[in-house]
Amino acid sequence: MGANFHTAYADGTTIFAASSMEAPLSDLDRAISYTKNVIVHCDGVINYSSASGQLTWSSTLRILFVRADGQLIQNTVAAGGVTLSDNQMAYVDLSETNDAAVTVYTASLTTAAASTTKAYNRLVLGYRNTASDAFYPVGLRLPVNPSVVGFFGSAPVAKTTVTLGNTDNEIGGLAISAAYSQAEAQALRDKCEELADDVRALKAALSSYGLV
Repeated sequence: MGANFHTAYADGTTIFAASSMEAPLSDLDRAISYTKNVIVHCDGVINYSSASGQLTWSSTLRILFVRADGQLIQNTVAAGGVTLSDNQMAYVDLSETNDAAVTVYTASLTTAAASTTKAYNRLVLGYRNTASDAFYPVGLRLPVNPSVVGFFGSAPVAKTTVTLGNTDNEIGGLAISAAYSQAEAQALRDKCEELADDVRALKAALSSYGLV
């Protein structure tokens, strides 16, 4: 039998008495308590960039969990962030001291080896996938709040309607003679300017979403 979260029984030593049974059952109870209904929330916005691997939070992270004695405990993490490499998790080691300040760390995962996630008080916040660079939340969850959920965690904005002037083959269909004329050159210039106007309008729309 495994002994990941309790003190192993010993033949000829462990008996069915409080002195022998209390220790392993207390260890098991503590491990279960730490995983029951853990709440992670933030006073600000939590963001992740797949390009850089940066996981950031703009204000205090607050973690609520149940201590072995049944007390609800809060740990906090100061505003900041960590950078995740491929195949790394972000985690905190919870403290039984209420309102203790804890730190977010990163660690790589190796299968068929000693687990870096096993510690009873270790809360995994999420994991960065190697192939896609996507972040998979574990202890973190997105806020259900329309005022803060949007692109990159910012407040949503109304969709901008962009009316494009350029149509398919407008430039390709222009006549260009072997000895092109001033009028032909000006027509090409005007269509290029029209296309540039469209690009600027699209950029302005994307900027309103905070995407560029």
